[in-house]
Amino acid sequence: SISHYFAGRPGRYPGLFDWRISKASSTPVCGRTPVTAYACPTAVLAGDAVICDDGTTTTQLSVALTGASPWTLTYAIDGVNQTPIAGITTPNPYIITSAKGAHVYTLVSVTNATSTGCANGTSGTATVTVNPDAPIGHDATFTSPGSAILSVDNNTGSTYNWYATLNGGTSINTGATYTTPTLTSSTTYYVEQIIGGQTSCTRTPVTAILLVPTVPLFIPNLMTPNNDGKNDRFEILGLPGGSTLGVYNRWGNAVYQSDNYNNQWAAENISSGVYYYELKLRNGENYKGWLQIIW
Repeated sequence: SISHYFAGRPGRYPGLFDWRISKASSTPVCGRTPVTAYACPTAVLAGDAVICDDGTTTTQLSVALTGASPWTLTYAIDGVNQTPIAGITTPNPYIITSAKGAHVYTLVSVTNATSTGCANGTSGTATVTVNPDAPIGHDATFTSPGSAILSVDNNTGSTYNWYATLNGGTSINTGATYTTPTLTSSTTYYVEQIIGGQTSCTRTPVTAILLVPTVPLFIPNLMTPNNDGKNDRFEILGLPGGSTLGVYNRWGNAVYQSDNYNNQWAAENISSGVYYYELKLRNGENYKGWLQIIW
């Protein structure tokens, strides 16, 4: 308890006063009181990256933490706070898996059991961008032997590299178009897009398509199989592969049949006369008619 004695009249006056301080216990108490200074927690975000915009690819962002664990961390994606992550102990740095696509990540707050009264100790951002899309290719046709001019649709002025392989290899041309060398069969090439130094994750196949002239189907109705080089075989012009042919006499008996006719029938051991054929193409078309054989 504390009391004081003053001289003169009671009231508040300047002057000298006598103070008495007393303690209930007469036993002296000595000792030291422990006082702990805790470090305020901090969190630093890093992890700029470029990823494929394929709907599946992600990347890892790292958060360097200081102070005593466990920490509670809150971060935002494009300014939208995410659910706080509580109970973080190890590892350090703490790893956050990014979302898919392009976003900007920032830290909102970091706390621990002793962070009361601390200023927010977060810093750093992580910007995740995506590779450009693969270009849209435009196939082209050619007749053999010849070349085709392959191109990129919706040319945006980007850089386009052409390859002979889907992955790896050396670029064989740069530009929005590619004129192939002389070809004799359909051939596929691959093109990638480069924007701002970033390359598309995949290459687009673009095909030089061999154009085979269409020959109208012509079925002759006369054969003279006398080996003079004219009308010796039942030769059908424009006949597609996989066609089925049956030849029959006037009584409906088969004199020739083939499940994959290739214009080879020469009417061996067949006498002169009128016969009937039935031709079935692989696409389902069916042709019937008559054929006269003259020796």
